[in-house]
Amino acid sequence: MKKAISPMIATVLLIGFTIAVGAILSIWFTTFTRTQTTAVSGAAGCAANPVDVTAVDLSNGILTYLLINRGAHPVNFTSATFSCDTGSWTNTSLAYVVSPGSQLMIKENTTAGAGTACSVRSKVSITVYGYCTDVGGVTQGACPAGTCFG
Repeated sequence: MKKAISPMIATVLLIGFTIAVGAILSIWFTTFTRTQTTAVSGAAGCAANPVDVTAVDLSNGILTYLLINRGAHPVNFTSATFSCDTGSWTNTSLAYVVSPGSQLMIKENTTAGAGTACSVRSKVSITVYGYCTDVGGVTQGACPAGTCFG
């Protein structure tokens, strides 16, 4: 004659197993939620990181512009889109890190990008793209045509 476990012991084992699985899932979910919240808040902080772009000079096909990081996070600028009276282009080889409260002067050869040297200051527009090196997330700054030269 075979002996089986009693219904009482089986019930206690099932309840214990259910509680253990619930505890494991609770710990995992709490950790997952905390990680996601940190990532989202960092990305939101970077998106709200104010970046100003101002054109300074346009002469002999060279556009000189100023990046100003007015936010609290260092920004690594990776690309910029430009347009002027002779065309538009994107420079994807930027690699400039600008610390909070700092600025950086950059020169862009418009002849190489637009095909012909830009000449009309009021038609210049610049948009720069970057990411925050400490919290993740992306940010951008821009000056539309007619506003770049203050």
